[in-house]
Amino acid sequence: LSGSCIAGAIRMCDASSPTPPLLSVGQVTLQTSSPLTESGDRQHRKLCLPSESWRSLNFDSPPPVTSESSSSVCTASSAASDANGKTDRATLFSMPLTVVIFGATGDLARKKLFPALYELMLQEHIPRWTSIVGCGRSPQDPDAFLAKQCVNVRDDPAWPRGCFLRLVRYHCLEGGYADARSHARLAEEEVRRYEERHPTGPCGNRLFFLSVPPAVFGAVAEMVSAHGRAAAGGFTRLLIEKPFGRDSASFEELNSLTARHFDETQLYRIDHYLGKEILLNISSLRWANSLFEPLWSAEHIEAVQVTFKEDLGTQGRGGYFDGVGIVRDVIQNHLLQALLFLTMEPPEDMSAAAILAAKVSLLKSVRTLDLRRGDAFLAQYGPSEDGGRKGYLDDPTVDPRSRCPTFAACVLSIDSDRWRGVPFLLSAGKGLDERLCEVRVRFRPKPYNALLGVDSANELVMRVQPDEAIYVVAVAKTPGLCAGVGREERRTPVAMGLRYATQFGDGSPFVAPDAYERMLLNAARGDQALSVSAAELTEAWRIFTPLLHQIDEELPPPVVHPFGQTPRGYEAWTEAHGVDIAPPATHWSAKEAE
Repeated sequence: LSGSCIAGAIRMCDASSPTPPLLSVGQVTLQTSSPLTESGDRQHRKLCLPSESWRSLNFDSPPPVTSESSSSVCTASSAASDANGKTDRATLFSMPLTVVIFGATGDLARKKLFPALYELMLQEHIPRWTSIVGCGRSPQDPDAFLAKQCVNVRDDPAWPRGCFLRLVRYHCLEGGYADARSHARLAEEEVRRYEERHPTGPCGNRLFFLSVPPAVFGAVAEMVSAHGRAAAGGFTRLLIEKPFGRDSASFEELNSLTARHFDETQLYRIDHYLGKEILLNISSLRWANSLFEPLWSAEHIEAVQVTFKEDLGTQGRGGYFDGVGIVRDVIQNHLLQALLFLTMEPPEDMSAAAILAAKVSLLKSVRTLDLRRGDAFLAQYGPSEDGGRKGYLDDPTVDPRSRCPTFAACVLSIDSDRWRGVPFLLSAGKGLDERLCEVRVRFRPKPYNALLGVDSANELVMRVQPDEAIYVVAVAKTPGLCAGVGREERRTPVAMGLRYATQFGDGSPFVAPDAYERMLLNAARGDQALSVSAAELTEAWRIFTPLLHQIDEELPPPVVHPFGQTPRGYEAWTEAHGVDIAPPATHWSAKEAE
């Protein structure tokens, strides 16, 4: 079977059985470490398959599965999803699973998708017999494809890299992404045949990842619907990578194309920043503690900053970036999604539907952005002062007359009882002084702070990267003989909080599961809590489209700043909008504790 499926038979035992299930592969019978249970991800089903066993597999002879046994599996799994659209672990592991990646020759597949799939299979979050099919429009030598596109897949002795590579196939769509014959051949040769010969087939589950330009989303969705849908009893789910259009009109057109063929519950729009560990912790901070939520309002919060900074340029992507800009690339999606979890009302429960409702409700109260009203600050990096770094316009793929902003900041206003009057500063840029992504919640100073001569505010800081951390900037008495009660006594800003590298590790750099691992796993499980819905995008584009059209049509000149420096006039602009971007420690002539 073209190297895609493990030939043999799996005898699945009941979860209550004391005897672990057996995996028979050709003449090799292997005993797993535990029966298949529904007791959580920490009890992974260990397929103790040494790398040598893979060399003896007969991929071309079908497994000894009778029609009676295969039909019983389909009957038992007649619902690959429950009433809420979720797929439990037992069901996921009782059926064939195929992951098809459109755009498999691209950077995203090489850097993120193939490594993420290996990690999920290594940790047995998805079955180790999963079939992975990479699709592209040009012919590829199979060995060369694996060598190039799986170069970032690591090798763990618990499940050697070679085991994973034997499950990866490349399929050329000779006629292109919209060619029916190519998709029919893909479904028949790579997917259906694998399911039919799989020990638990013939009905299986199918994930399709669209790592392709938005212009072909509709065509791929149509072809998958026509030729790639799973048989009754299995699920079909599409993962769609941003961008989701350029403005309201283009999103509506794109959404109509995908919605024509698939229900919203089958579409998983990926914003990988929602898989970042720190952002995932916002819900726990707010609702698993009694400390923060009572302070979570305009009464106590002065301003909120969501910041994304890179100390790199466009890195050869200038041609692409010039047609997108930093607002579409980062602010309208990544930073806005972080803001939603920070500001939405507590949902009725933590189901995907309730979270979606809370996010959409919040978005509806956000005022539309307007460049003429001064809601945005635009800049573009030039050469560094020492001449060591080139400017944006020095990129040969960029129009030398381009006014595309490489830095932008927007101040959002939320018209709700909780947030009315609080400025929310979303800023992102390339060619700046550091690599940093963080959320800063600045609390309002209180009259009694003056008793001790304090003139700065407390902050809650959530640092997404680098060196993940959550800490509160507070004020403490400087050690010494003084009583600590007078205005003239010295006090010091200190950081009290959580550094992931020390709290959850040995102090070495903290390594979290990659965001794409979470996104792929959520799709396999049918959990849309971290997906972006059509209703959210409709409101998000409503907020940003007028501003984006003004930038595209009026071409306002951006402030040109030296590479590695903050744009001139930016701090004054933020102050005019009620946001003090200086860390609290600068008010004390002391360095903020880290």
